[in-house]
Amino acid sequence: MVATGHYSCDHEQTNWILRWKMVRSKSGKKSSNATVPDFFYKYSPIDSIPLILNGGNIKVTDPTSFNDPFDCNIPLMDLGKINLLKMLKDEFGARLGLSNNPKFNQQMNTFRSEIDEMAEVVLRQTSDVARNWDVLLSQFRVLSLTTKPDNILMWSHYAENHTGAVLKFSAKAPPFKKALKVKYGGGEKLMSMFLTAATTELARHISRDRPESELDKLASEMSDKNCEMLFRYLLIKREEWVYEQEYRVILSVDNPELTRKTGLDTVYFAPGDLSEIIFGVNCPPEKMQNIKALVHSGYPGVKITKAKKRGLDLILPDEDQA
Repeated sequence: MVATGHYSCDHEQTNWILRWKMVRSKSGKKSSNATVPDFFYKYSPIDSIPLILNGGNIKVTDPTSFNDPFDCNIPLMDLGKINLLKMLKDEFGARLGLSNNPKFNQQMNTFRSEIDEMAEVVLRQTSDVARNWDVLLSQFRVLSLTTKPDNILMWSHYAENHTGAVLKFSAKAPPFKKALKVKYGGGEKLMSMFLTAATTELARHISRDRPESELDKLASEMSDKNCEMLFRYLLIKREEWVYEQEYRVILSVDNPELTRKTGLDTVYFAPGDLSEIIFGVNCPPEKMQNIKALVHSGYPGVKITKAKKRGLDLILPDEDQA
């Protein structure tokens, strides 16, 4: 009844990237976006701004190097939460028209050991991904953006205690138009959904008495599900980070849009894609002057402003003029 083969994941990094591209092209590139903002903002230390402006290159990050080591991680897998016996009963019962037959249910209960073996097949398949998770993640680069230019915590964390700046980009320009919205929380639910889908697919193949040649197709389908799960976890963070309102541009390491510059992976943006630079309230005047000179020479249309303190509030220039 149960296929006992080991449906191992493909551990070759290039094959994973190719499979990831195929899965993403099938599922749609903008599926995670409900609405697309007009602008994205990038917080930056002040000393990084000249590097960004010289040549129009902005850093993208290996997910395994994120400041939050729990970012993009997957939760522990627990097949005990999935009623695999019920799934099989439902699948066989529907096909045979015996869903409400007591004798059929009793007969299905005798397959408990084989059902446990089936669950182990699914767990091995997914465990292969878990064991190689950091290796798989390292094959991608992420550009983190936000829709919130006035968050005091982000100014403190990512703009070096308000001494840095925020860059304002058009969301319609490449590569920003590829940005997808981050979801906060729900990592455990996603894993449960994935395991349920994987075991259901396996049950369907077995209930239809598929020949062994069809099991290779099943292994490929389950690998596709793993790739889709990988991508979705690149867009999940813990709820504690919800204040960031983050969007992410996710690129594979072989993407031609990536450039290696001064030891960093970067993506290019055109001068017209940048519309404003907002200096932090503690930004040193001499640093501001240096950046203003770069803007005037290479980015003539860019607006230069400075955030202000008003009591306990952070005020951006547009709010100050209102």
